Amino acid sequence: MSKKINAELSDIEYENLKYTLGDFKRITRDSYYRFVKTEYVYSDDITNKERHDSALGLYKKLVEDLQEDNKI
Repeated sequence: MSKKINAELSDIEYENLKYTLGDFKRITRDSYYRFVKTEYVYSDDITNKERHDSALGLYKKLVEDLQEDNKI
């Protein structure tokens, strides 16, 4: 199932969305893996991986792709 979102955001709303999704991406990344001594150690919890993958996907769709589409 999917949902189509069509919304026009002001510049400040877009910046807030970008900031919020960036934080979501960072928080889920920190839950998924951590730097221990000299290397990154990944979590064995599949839920943490799924949340991190979801956060990356949302950030790409709603921030990175929009920035590319709006370049002049």
